[in-house]
Amino acid sequence: MKTRIQRTIFYMLGWLVLTISSVLVLPRTVFAQDPNFPGMEFDPKGNIAKATKLPTSSPENITVRAIQWVLGMLGLVSVIMILFGGFTWMTAAGNEEKITKAKGILKAAIIGLIIVMLSYAIVAFIYSQTKEIATDTVPAAP
Repeated sequence: MKTRIQRTIFYMLGWLVLTISSVLVLPRTVFAQDPNFPGMEFDPKGNIAKATKLPTSSPENITVRAIQWVLGMLGLVSVIMILFGGFTWMTAAGNEEKITKAKGILKAAIIGLIIVMLSYAIVAFIYSQTKEIATDTVPAAP
């Protein structure tokens, strides 16, 4: 009986969220062609990037930024694991089992951080080399 009530409440909340989001989102799509609507820009010259406010970066720049972001997050996870391992060691209070566990965490986190830093360097090297190759001019045939 209790699970049926919980399920009913869950469905009601889902419908409520769906209804509220529809009320907030749909009016904006209705006014999509109105150039005077706040937040919408109309460009009569047909400049799609300006009208939609999309980035004008090249795909390779976007890819490199995405890879750098992922590697940055992995580096952050490694640093947090190092802090966790240090905290575990400090709170071990002489317990050899906890100290061994903390050493294992620290070892794995430091290895992970080294791997992240090396992969970041490899990505930067590959990107610089491909950028250099792409900008070289090919001599004309005689």
